Amino acid sequence: MRNPTLIFGAITIVVAFIASSFVSYTTQYQETIRLRKDTQNSILEIVLEQIVANYPDEVTDCELRANVMIADKRWVKNLPPREKYLSFASQCGDYFEAELEQRYASSTGCAGQALKENNPTYYDSEKRKKPDHSLSSTQREVTDHVNSILSVPIYPDNDQSRPPIGVLNLDSPKNISNTKFDTGQAQTFAMKYAGIIGDVIS
Repeated sequence: MRNPTLIFGAITIVVAFIASSFVSYTTQYQETIRLRKDTQNSILEIVLEQIVANYPDEVTDCELRANVMIADKRWVKNLPPREKYLSFASQCGDYFEAELEQRYASSTGCAGQALKENNPTYYDSEKRKKPDHSLSSTQREVTDHVNSILSVPIYPDNDQSRPPIGVLNLDSPKNISNTKFDTGQAQTFAMKYAGIIGDVIS
């Protein structure tokens, strides 16, 4: 006849071992994820700084900011997620906190259009006199000082055959006649850096 005490002791040891292994794995996994995210953020900051620094030499000299927005899906009214939303992941330049708190649905604003249409998209306040009704009143208010934008899709591992996972945005208080965001030169410049970013965040 088996000894219940020995059986209970063996079960206790096995359970303790499993629990210890799970805690160790979870702790190490979370630490690995944290380190990976910190590394990604550091690299994104460097890339965005390079964009702002190199744009005057490679395209034109203008007042410029740059940011990366990452796409994710959000549940709405307990229904499965159907639409991607863009939120800020990293930026270079003076952004208001209210700007960075905004999330943009696919097709909303310049960034959302670039994500949905899977193409570089630009905006110029002089050429578009009417307000962008795809934006909320808050989004229009916090971006009122931005007069031109260039948004280009970011692809996983820079593979343009796959759906974009985010958007690289360049923006300026200057109009497009100054920033040249509507030119092939500016869009090629931005797409080059979007490719680097795609490799980083994939």
